[in-house]
Amino acid sequence: MENNCLNPSSLTRRLLAFLIDLFILALFTNPIFISLFWVPPIIFVGYFAIMESSTWKATLGKRLFNIQVQHREGEAITFPEACVRNVCKLLSLPALFLFAIPMFFSKDKQGLHDLAVDSYVVRKQH
Repeated sequence: MENNCLNPSSLTRRLLAFLIDLFILALFTNPIFISLFWVPPIIFVGYFAIMESSTWKATLGKRLFNIQVQHREGEAITFPEACVRNVCKLLSLPALFLFAIPMFFSKDKQGLHDLAVDSYVVRKQH
């Protein structure tokens, strides 16, 4: 059953939330700031996977922008799905955000990492 009430997040909100999350991770994993946005891959995937598969359905950055990751019907993605989603995201980062390209052409603004597990980043319903 398709839910026509999806309210996809804007790409700007998603990018800003992602940058805030990277900053938070860098603070805790790289306090000397040798490289602000270098975070060990296991920490990157672990943080995003744990947070996005939680009851919050969101990282701290996503919560600040009132967005969350979910399946079409609103249920949270599972931890294994969140791991796959974020490994895909991590692998595409060196290719200059390759994962984001489909977001510009999809009505639901899904990136490759979203398509891999059929997830959606949406504005949180109040």
